[in-house]
Amino acid sequence: MISHTRWFTVMLASMVGICIAASGCKNAPADKSIQAAKPSAEPDDSTPVGPTITIVGRTFQPAELQINAGTTVTWLNPEKGNHTIYSGSAASPTGPLHVRLNGDEPAGLMYSHKFDEPGEYPYYCDNHPGMKGVIIVARRGVPVSQ
Repeated sequence: MISHTRWFTVMLASMVGICIAASGCKNAPADKSIQAAKPSAEPDDSTPVGPTITIVGRTFQPAELQINAGTTVTWLNPEKGNHTIYSGSAASPTGPLHVRLNGDEPAGLMYSHKFDEPGEYPYYCDNHPGMKGVIIVARRGVPVSQ
């Protein structure tokens, strides 16, 4: 697993590079999500592979993600807050996702799941009502909108 310090350093360096390219961040987008920053290192066991969902405050960004079957999605919790990723809804918790991403524990900062079957996979944070998202999985080879 990625260490919190290493991950933060890579993300910070990436964001600084983006800011320099954007002429000192004067015209940079208002969204301060670190999701847009991509580390330049080659993927390894500690680098997310595939689309990434970042926890920002009490939101999943993006809240909706469309992918093809066979895609691995990674959730990142770069903050100190504790969050969960549970399938379904609070009223009906069902499905493949059931994990805690504790911001106080480096090992709990990242979680990946491979979606092999087409369908809609809603998920939520049990700690924060209203914090929810959905993964929409299309058959392999079917174009998905980004």
